Amino acid sequence: MTVCIAAMAHEYIVSASDTMITGSTLSTDACCSKWEPFAEEWQAMITGDDIAPASPIIEKAGQYLKGRPNTLEEVRRSFKRAFQNQLSEMAADRVLGRFGVSMREFKKSGKKIFDETTLARLCGEIQNVHFAGLEFLVWGFDSDRTPHIFTVRGDGEDAIFDRPGFASVGSGGYAADTLLYYFNQSRQCDLYETVFHVCAGKFMAERAGAGLNTSLFVRKHGTSVFSHHFSLIDNLRAAWEEHGSPRVPLQALEAIQRANVRCQTLDEHLADFTVKQPDPQSPKPDPSDPQPSPESPGGSDES
Repeated sequence: MTVCIAAMAHEYIVSASDTMITGSTLSTDACCSKWEPFAEEWQAMITGDDIAPASPIIEKAGQYLKGRPNTLEEVRRSFKRAFQNQLSEMAADRVLGRFGVSMREFKKSGKKIFDETTLARLCGEIQNVHFAGLEFLVWGFDSDRTPHIFTVRGDGEDAIFDRPGFASVGSGGYAADTLLYYFNQSRQCDLYETVFHVCAGKFMAERAGAGLNTSLFVRKHGTSVFSHHFSLIDNLRAAWEEHGSPRVPLQALEAIQRANVRCQTLDEHLADFTVKQPDPQSPKPDPSDPQPSPESPGGSDES
């Protein structure tokens, strides 16, 4: 149960995550950083049920990017290549390792090594190998100092989030995204607004099971260190809980009470139509209007 969030604010990128690690039966909070740099201007944030493959993927992505232009296209290509190669390596280890056959040998000479039935079974097993919910939220700056955000997941497919300028991954990602859309977060928001929006998204994701501890990181092109007063997160959480967290307005509850909300049987519902109900649109009599006297029914003008 986790969340990672990144959002652009002009030349800045603001990111936040929890620090919880969950196993099959146990979990612990405030113990794990979920972002890791892999190039001079690029970071990868990690979520998943099993994040063990994450470090090799990030290391490979950095290696593939060396000597290449710092463009969004090259970074995406390098990261996807690293993801897919690590998945292929894991599939080879799990399925072909007992035969001492590499994936390259299997693709080149599999038909010579295995009979048709065994080959088909092995291909099926390889196709069923997946990372356990592993997702990367990758963000950074190209050589033109332009910020970018994209995700990599599944079998290595990616999605770019330069528009709307923010993205969230992990089990709390939907809750966080919902709040960022609610706040109309965009690249045109200033840094202070975006810091609050991202942290509020993290707080909302806690209701979906994300850990309570919050790691906040802000960066612009050419920087590598971010610091803030130790009480910032606590103060933002207090402001969120007192003023920002969604709550039911008292007026809404009163409106529902006045609406005569009720559950009925069909007979009770039909019986309502046998009783003449006052027309809610008809004007009510004004008590100040003169009423006809008993001596002149109908309000006659005769004296």
